[in-house]
Amino acid sequence: MHRDPSSFVFRWDATYKINALAYPVLFCGITDPSRKFHPVVFFLIGRKSTDEYEWAMKQLMAVYEAVVGSCLQLHYVMADAALVPVGALKTLQPQLGIKEVLMCFYYCVACVNKRLGVVLTSVKALVAHYLFKMHFSRSVGECQLHWNEAKSARTACDALEGKGFVRYFEGQWVNGECCHWQVYHTPGGFLTTNNPCELFNKHFKGIYTQRTVHGLCATFPLLGSITSNIPPSKHSPLHCGFCSARNCNKDSDFGDERSP
Repeated sequence: MHRDPSSFVFRWDATYKINALAYPVLFCGITDPSRKFHPVVFFLIGRKSTDEYEWAMKQLMAVYEAVVGSCLQLHYVMADAALVPVGALKTLQPQLGIKEVLMCFYYCVACVNKRLGVVLTSVKALVAHYLFKMHFSRSVGECQLHWNEAKSARTACDALEGKGFVRYFEGQWVNGECCHWQVYHTPGGFLTTNNPCELFNKHFKGIYTQRTVHGLCATFPLLGSITSNIPPSKHSPLHCGFCSARNCNKDSDFGDERSP
């Protein structure tokens, strides 16, 4: 991570079904312009909350400063549609120098489809048509033009009006905290989804845990085995490791708060 902050995108994602006590494991890493995912650190946290995510990021900042001798800077961070990681990033944005909190386009599409529910295929096609037009906009002006067209077309659709879809979409995906899902926000050559992190989670469960639940103490050697098997980056060394959360207790809420 000791490189130009504009040359990578930081990604983090929590995964479940690894240990018997259902503590989530938070994977943190970066992707480079070649779209390769480089794991950096793993956290075993008590639950998926803003406090836990903020604590994890502060620990990463402290380790980075101790190893490199300078403050961690993250110009681009990819998040999903959950409010937890976004809230943590907003708190630490000044210290990290974050320029853009990017929204995974997959989660945008998934949340929109969930909101639509059971509707005619023609209605879904209408929504998808303008959704992808806005996503592939090359500037703010072009995106606004497509949004104005979408708003007119969707307002004229009784099925969407009955669901209050235009108000929902404008509040959440145009003017809300999850509005940076268009390609012009993401630096050139980088993915606009969180697929690298999701694929790493799948690889971890398939290869290291073999899709079985392990005891809490056994989770740490599993995470440690990943750090010993990851080859160092050719650009600069990545310091891989894992940390456990501060307040892991059985009274924590372990529910997955992430939107689909």
